[in-house]
Amino acid sequence: MNDAAMDSISQFFVISALTFFRLLPIVIVAPVMMLRRVPVLIRVVLGISIAIILATGYGNTVTSINMSLSWALLASEFFVGMVMAFGFHAAQGSMQVMGHIIDQQVGFAAASVFDPASEQMHSLIGELLTLMILVTFLWLDIHHQLLMGISSTIQAIPLGQPFSLNIEALWQILGIQFALAFALACPVILSVWLVDIVLALASRSLPQANIYFVAMPVKIAIGLLLVVWLTSYVLPHLAYMFETIFNNWLMLF
Repeated sequence: MNDAAMDSISQFFVISALTFFRLLPIVIVAPVMMLRRVPVLIRVVLGISIAIILATGYGNTVTSINMSLSWALLASEFFVGMVMAFGFHAAQGSMQVMGHIIDQQVGFAAASVFDPASEQMHSLIGELLTLMILVTFLWLDIHHQLLMGISSTIQAIPLGQPFSLNIEALWQILGIQFALAFALACPVILSVWLVDIVLALASRSLPQANIYFVAMPVKIAIGLLLVVWLTSYVLPHLAYMFETIFNNWLMLF
């Protein structure tokens, strides 16, 4: 095997390794919520496969790349992947916070669901909203946009090259995701809050009645009906949440 072939194989290996480390936070290490329930072995195979595919296309567009791998270089690519995955974690975290607030108002705060993947307790409504995100991710082919977004960031932020992080854009993504999650859950939160006001006025008007035992089933029924109503327009709203993540990726660097 001549030197040109050896150099080509070495370059392909370096590109694949750098691409794989950029994918690590998204696919394997603290992956986005859509991949968290997938077994680790399948995630590793998926990450290696995507890295090889992207490296094949990327290797045809570059003439030279740093051939000496180092932990600093791999850590730099891992950090880029962490920043890219931040938007998905912000979306999931904001939806879980809104779900926890709804649980507090409805009366489901004492009931929690154990997630064996993350080994954490989640609220009932928060877990329901997270599953809505998962369904939206697959229903609207967001996973295809994720792959195209990763490919575009590799072209915009070359592998093994220095970069600068826009901290302001990072906080902007966090604020946008929480604002969108609050806008989604706001009708349910305000409606249950109005029910609390009505029940408080009823307790003042009828002090002899035990409003507490009446309020619990009423709030649970109204809260569940409002959550069911929420699902009727949640699809375009969640799609816009994903769209903001991809639109702000290139603004981060």
